[in-house]
Amino acid sequence: MMGLEPKAMVEMLKAQGIDAKELKAEGVFIKMGKKTLEISHPQITVIRMNGAVSYTINCSETDENEV
Repeated sequence: MMGLEPKAMVEMLKAQGIDAKELKAEGVFIKMGKKTLEISHPQITVIRMNGAVSYTINCSETDENEV
């Protein structure tokens, strides 16, 4: 599903009967041991299918910081 706009992906998944929605967020932080990956202004899609939840995060830039 690379190259699809998040809104288009949500509509396509809904058409297939998969629960998908966009999640509004100002930022996402991913902790990796001594480093933290900061994602500003992400586009997040939440997909629920067969009892599992999947988050897709799209962004244009990230910052990696040492903790």
